[in-house]
Amino acid sequence: MAVDIQPACLGLYCGKTLLFKNGSTEIYGECGVCPRGQRTNAQKYCQPCTESPELYDWLYLGFMAMLPLVLHWFFIEWYSGKKSSSALFQHITALFECSMAAIITLLLHHCIYLLRVLLGINDAASAAPGEEDCLWAGEVRSI
Repeated sequence: MAVDIQPACLGLYCGKTLLFKNGSTEIYGECGVCPRGQRTNAQKYCQPCTESPELYDWLYLGFMAMLPLVLHWFFIEWYSGKKSSSALFQHITALFECSMAAIITLLLHHCIYLLRVLLGINDAASAAPGEEDCLWAGEVRSI
C-alpha cells in the first residue's frame, strides 16, 4: 500500500497559484513561485500582499530609495572640486530628481497596491473581485 504524499511548498513566496474559480470551487496549480505582489498563506496558497510592510521591508525600500541619492551626492562632491553654490544647487536638484523618480515609479507601475498600503488607503473591499490590488480600473470608472 503506497501513500501519495504531496510535498509541501517551501518558503514565503513558493505556493500554489489559483488557476480557475467557478463560484465556490477553486482549482489550484502545482507548487511554484508566486506572482509578483503575492506571498503564501498558512495553507501555502498564493494570496495578494495586503498588510503593511514589516521592518525589513521598510529597510529594503529605504535602502533602494537612498542608494541613487547617495551616489548622486558622492559624484557631485567628487567632480565639483571646490565648494561652490552650484554644488549646493546640484545637491538640491539631485534630491528633487530622486524623490520624483520614486513617486513616478510607484504611480506608473501597473499594480500600485504598495502605494495604497504606504498611504494607508484601505478601500479594497469596495473594489470588484480581482481588481483589489490594481487602481487603474477604479480610476477609469470614476472618470
